Order: sequence, then structure tokens, then C-alpha cells
Amino acid sequence: MRCMTEISKIQTFEVSEKRLTQWKSGQLVRDWAAQFPKLFDELDVSHAVSVCGKGKLFWEWLATILLHQATGYFSLVTKYETTSHKRKRRVLEHLFDQDVCHYLTRRASRALAPDLLMYAAVHSDCFFCEVKGPGDQSQLEEMRRFTEVAVKTGKSIEMIQFRWRSNR
Repeated sequence: MRCMTEISKIQTFEVSEKRLTQWKSGQLVRDWAAQFPKLFDELDVSHAVSVCGKGKLFWEWLATILLHQATGYFSLVTKYETTSHKRKRRVLEHLFDQDVCHYLTRRASRALAPDLLMYAAVHSDCFFCEVKGPGDQSQLEEMRRFTEVAVKTGKSIEMIQFRWRSNR
């Protein structure tokens, strides 16, 4: 059994650059939101639409879908540590005690919590997931924060890495 303070890599997935182009056009945001309404709420969609043209949130949404399909878990996609998102806050409060919720919502540094919080439908289990697109590297401050999160919550932090599919 691995230590809860370790960050382990789940898998590396290959992705066609065409998918990112579809995301930037806004088409995948709409398609995925319609296909997976229990994964992405209106605030997630609104936020994604506002940044998709820059390619932001693509990797996080793709990881959410892949993890949901593999585990059946649902996801809080980014910004779940903010207090302004009421639904995400309610899920946090079901998963963790008040002390942990307070810890997750404070910003002691520029490093944020891991990108995703994956959780079972009945709130019986959860884990964090950090998502890295092609060329993304983990930063030392980020890894320290993730180790703190794992220790404080007692939950594992997994990592999904994406790379571009080679045209063979």
C-alpha cells in the first residue's frame, strides 16, 4: 500500500491535436456538457466557455470524463476550493469535516489544490487528481501543497498526464 503523501501517476493518455482545436472553437464544451450533465454544471460550462478559446480547462474536462468512465466517480472541476461555488461547497462539506474544508478554501500560497476532486456518488470516497497537458511540468511549490493536501485530508493525489498522439 502506498503512502497517502505520495503523488502517483495513473496513466499517460495520447490525444489528437484536433480535439484541442475542437475545444478552442467551443464545440467540445457544448458537446461534453450535453453528454455528461452530471459532471459539469452551469457554472463549469460558463467558465469553460469563457476560457476555451485559449485552450484552458480542456485537459481537466477530458480527465474528468476519462476518470468518470473508468471509476463511476463524479468530479469537482477546478475552483472547488473557492467558497463562491455553492454546489461544490456542499459536496466538500459532505466529504470532509469543517476543519478540512476551511483548510482547502484558504490560500496560503499561490499553489492551488489539485485540479480535480473525484468523488463517489454517495460521498463515501474521494481522491484528488492533478492533470498535466503536453509539456506541463509539476512545480516544487505545487508538489509541496499537494503533499500538504494529502496529509491534511488523508486522501490520495493521482496524476494524469496527456501527450500528443504521434501521426504514424
